[in-house]
Amino acid sequence: MSSGLECPAGYYCPQGSINPIPCVVGTYNPNSSTSGQDACLNCSQGKYCDEVGLTYEKGICSKGYFCKSGSPSKTPAINLTVSQNFIDSYGMCPRGHYCPEGTSSPEPCPIGYYLDSEGGVSLDDCIKCPPGKYCPTEGLPAPSGLCQASYYCPEGSTSPTTSQCEAGYYCIEGSKTQVRCPAGTY
Repeated sequence: MSSGLECPAGYYCPQGSINPIPCVVGTYNPNSSTSGQDACLNCSQGKYCDEVGLTYEKGICSKGYFCKSGSPSKTPAINLTVSQNFIDSYGMCPRGHYCPEGTSSPEPCPIGYYLDSEGGVSLDDCIKCPPGKYCPTEGLPAPSGLCQASYYCPEGSTSPTTSQCEAGYYCIEGSKTQVRCPAGTY
């Protein structure tokens, strides 16, 4: 700013500027200074800055959402799919993941579980893989498939060949339990 005035907190003042320029949404500046745009800091991970000219981080992200550095809202509107990278992003917690309050990166549901909706807030939202199906990796939006024939998959199975049918029993594809062979057969 001209005449050597100090640039107010929440703003930046490029050399030769006449008026201070407010830090943009997603950033803040806690200090008075005479420096340029780099005086505006990105809001920290898990926090948000939803106004221009902030001198402080506004608060923490809402549960069901994740906020990387520079989030413009406590409930950011960018939705991601599981195939997208979460680096430098923010949005509603994607399927297969959960996001507690103040989350900076979605947490994947563990192996043996899945989550078929967006906005999960805790591990309790993850659904145990249903009988007859399997969930072999973390972060699944749906079970991977049916148990193979000659095997059965109880709830929470992590492989299509979790439990082999014993002699005297049979298992068709997608079996939840083994079934005893009828009398007179083996």
